[in-house]
Amino acid sequence: MKRLPTFIIAAIISVSTWAQSGLSVDSVFRGLIVAKNTPGFTETSLSGEMLRAYQLTKMRTINFLATEKQRNHVERLVEEDYEAIQKTRTTLTDIDGEEREDRNGHIYYIIFRTADTYRSDAGVRKPVHTYVCYQCKPKGALHDITLVYLEGPAKFTDLMKNFKRKNNKNK
Repeated sequence: MKRLPTFIIAAIISVSTWAQSGLSVDSVFRGLIVAKNTPGFTETSLSGEMLRAYQLTKMRTINFLATEKQRNHVERLVEEDYEAIQKTRTTLTDIDGEEREDRNGHIYYIIFRTADTYRSDAGVRKPVHTYVCYQCKPKGALHDITLVYLEGPAKFTDLMKNFKRKNNKNK
């Protein structure tokens, strides 16, 4: 019976220690900028079979309403991660492409590859790419922020084909 509480604690810790822990935006995912118990804060974590069609292995999404001060803090953290990866790149490839749109001096939308790692599967080394996506829409006096962490073998061009195709169907 004592194993169940230990398992639950281990599961909670494992969800909170995703690979984005090496990124500046990790503090946002951990609820340090906007508390997770804030009304309207939503978090979704997916892994496994549900993401296979997108060539992803993990996806973590948070959405919340932020004050201007909170928005500026989150945006600064996203910018730190973006600038850190820019320092390591000489050219963009189909793996590490990016999209960005700024409005009124702030990031409205950005998606970029943050890093590569490798996993061994049956003795074969397979690349795992990680991406950060951020969007901030004004909502009255607040800002509706969505922050997404993606992980998997998908190249940037694959992500854009999958998600743009689905968005275009909805138009």
